[in-house]
Amino acid sequence: MSIYVVIPIVGLIIGLVVCVLISQYLEKQRAQKIRMVMGFKTKLRNISHMVSGFPPHFLPNDLIGMAYRAQLDICQQLNAAEPNNSEYTDEMTRINSQLSALAKSAPTPRVALRDQQQMKEVRQHLQDLQDFVQQQPLNKVQSKSYLDQIHRITFQMLIDEFILQAKVAQQGGQLKVAAHYFSLARKQLTDENSAHIYDKQIAQLDGVIQKIEAEAAERPETAAEPVQAVSKEWEQFTKEPDTSWKKKQNYD
Repeated sequence: MSIYVVIPIVGLIIGLVVCVLISQYLEKQRAQKIRMVMGFKTKLRNISHMVSGFPPHFLPNDLIGMAYRAQLDICQQLNAAEPNNSEYTDEMTRINSQLSALAKSAPTPRVALRDQQQMKEVRQHLQDLQDFVQQQPLNKVQSKSYLDQIHRITFQMLIDEFILQAKVAQQGGQLKVAAHYFSLARKQLTDENSAHIYDKQIAQLDGVIQKIEAEAAERPETAAEPVQAVSKEWEQFTKEPDTSWKKKQNYD
């Protein structure tokens, strides 16, 4: 075969191979981009779901702002990946408006929950929030501040639930059960009171417990021992945090 025929054939083959390699590379890049965008969108949805799961005025502004800024960062990365998609710029505008309004709003007292099912749901959202904070690129001071706030909120929820159980028992005439739950609340507050921030609550509970115990002594009753499931949930919350948030969303 003439060299003048072989050279074009070889060139054609090389050209085809190069085209295939380029096509495969571009397809790989396209697939990686799709996975990255889907991962960012999943993160965005998860954060939105987590924040919306809390009642209004339940979280302090610091924690809400941290979540908003995380959403804003994800939107910026999505916008860089798909600059022609106006959805991301619209979302960034919305989040910036929320951050601006948050900065102007005054701190409000924490809303106490009065429903056990809602408490259960909010406790799960708090666990998610704790795991989320631990995965953020924050310095140690910021991370500790956020985690301390979550700890205090969760702890106060524990006290709220003990007091709720006590009031339910008291209304049902189970005075010993009521005193038991009030005592559990007092014990938890005492254990956490190294900085004396719970002195007022402890003093109030002392008065309530003394009154109920005095009333129970005059009116004996037979009551089943209350279940301490709430305390067990608190112990579970304070264990080693779940890192599934990072594993499920580690796209970047």
